[in-house]
Amino acid sequence: MEFEEIQERIKKLIEKPAQAIPEETMNKIRKDMAKRCPKSKELFDEMKKNVPGGYEHQLIINDPFSITVKRSLGSRMWDVDDNEYLDFLSGAGAVFLGHNYPPLRKKLIGVLEDIDTACYFTNEYELKAIKQIKENMPSIDLFKFYQSGTEADMCAIRLARAYTKKKRIVKVGGGYHGWSDQLTYDMHVPFSGDMESNGIPRHCYRNTRAVPPNDLEALEELFKKEKKKGIAAVILEPLGPESGNIPVDPEYNKGVEELCRNYDSLLIFDEVVTGFRMGLGGAQKYFGVDPDLTTFGKILTHGHPSTGGVGGREDIMKLLASGIEVGEKVMATGTLLGNPLSAAACYWTLQFIKKE
Repeated sequence: MEFEEIQERIKKLIEKPAQAIPEETMNKIRKDMAKRCPKSKELFDEMKKNVPGGYEHQLIINDPFSITVKRSLGSRMWDVDDNEYLDFLSGAGAVFLGHNYPPLRKKLIGVLEDIDTACYFTNEYELKAIKQIKENMPSIDLFKFYQSGTEADMCAIRLARAYTKKKRIVKVGGGYHGWSDQLTYDMHVPFSGDMESNGIPRHCYRNTRAVPPNDLEALEELFKKEKKKGIAAVILEPLGPESGNIPVDPEYNKGVEELCRNYDSLLIFDEVVTGFRMGLGGAQKYFGVDPDLTTFGKILTHGHPSTGGVGGREDIMKLLASGIEVGEKVMATGTLLGNPLSAAACYWTLQFIKKE
């Protein structure tokens, strides 16, 4: 489907009035679920007494209650009531080789038999995994692991400010870049501003700006307007905001790249969703763009814990060099960065993607 056709369909959809699911239909669903999933309902009631809202992840369905999964394999899951499901969510897209992928599971069990996850020293899988990432994405000279996509994006904008000596960060309206104080702004819906910034002091995002998706003219106008304080970087999801649910023109990313070059700002590609899923070269290879920094999330380790990372140009990334050095450095670290299990999961995931 071409971009123009997608835009036309979205326009027609927006023009239609919002419709709620009829209460009669919802009552039938609630009754059916209560009958099929009594153990899940009981556990969910207990969860609500111990966890805010009764669930950890915002994508979980909580009306009438969330199912509790006890086993998963391939494209299927089984709940505590032994109901079988075909899983289209797949760990928010990270588990694209299938749940509990046997070859990967075998490799990771072997790692755990040899080394602890918190060894606090370099392990060989760090190097092997990073070499794989660099091989697939030539824009990356140096790479550093983090523990989530949120952490990766936090690090990227901090690097951009330190490198450029500029304050402003520009995001494409509606884009999701984790839940840090500075990026929980104009999130999910373009022009929403601080609607989802409850609990965050305004000064935390006063240097964050948002531009409408697909509007290169608006972006250039902002570059001109912010010339005094300067724009350190533009961060975007290359498919478009909200994991591509608000799609952008195929040439949009190239246009943003050109503007960043013209105004001496950095381009950050948030490839948490697109990295290695749009091909081993990610969205940057697909669109023919060379970002200055690239961020990753759960995709790196096929959904295994403590997963995220930042990669990019050597002259920028070297600001993250750790140790006792002082001066022009960026503080962004963590106890479990690049731990053996996560690094091995990353290396073997990329190996299996290449093989499959």
